[in-house]
Amino acid sequence: MDKDPTWTEILNTIYRENIVWSPDADFDEEHPVVSAVELNVKTVQENLAMLSQSGLVGRVHVGIQADIPRPEMESVIGISDGAKRQGTHVGLTARGFHVAHEREVMEQEQEEQDRRIQSQNEINSAIGFLTLGLLFINFTDTWITALLDSSMSSWSITMWSGLLANSAVILALAVLLYQTGLLDPDSLMKRRD
Repeated sequence: MDKDPTWTEILNTIYRENIVWSPDADFDEEHPVVSAVELNVKTVQENLAMLSQSGLVGRVHVGIQADIPRPEMESVIGISDGAKRQGTHVGLTARGFHVAHEREVMEQEQEEQDRRIQSQNEINSAIGFLTLGLLFINFTDTWITALLDSSMSSWSITMWSGLLANSAVILALAVLLYQTGLLDPDSLMKRRD
């Protein structure tokens, strides 16, 4: 799967770490977003400008009063780890929060789907090996029985042909199972990527 664009990494980081910053904050190594992502200052600034223009990042009010008091928070909601973080800051807008949250939910759903697919691939692989094992056991049993019932010198062309045909069927099935990925639980996931 292709790597997500830089703006999505920045948006996700702001969302996950609940980052807000002062509107007059300098864009340098100390900027909260720059220090949270592993990108250079210019890249972060360009992407934040694009996020701002699209309405995903903008001025937000931090520390607004709640109608219902929260225990031990003196009726302050939002980010309330000090007076320095109250007032108007820059962070995710309501639209930005919605977009980031939807992306997070979709990412979690995709990971869950990938886990289910991987689990099904492992089951399919086990069934493929079991099928080959049962065919081999049946093949071996048939020929051991034939050997015990008659001597090899009395075998006709028909018996030798049957032995070769059974061997070819088992080999063809093994190749088919291998090519379809049923003998490798990771092969279908690799094809998807």
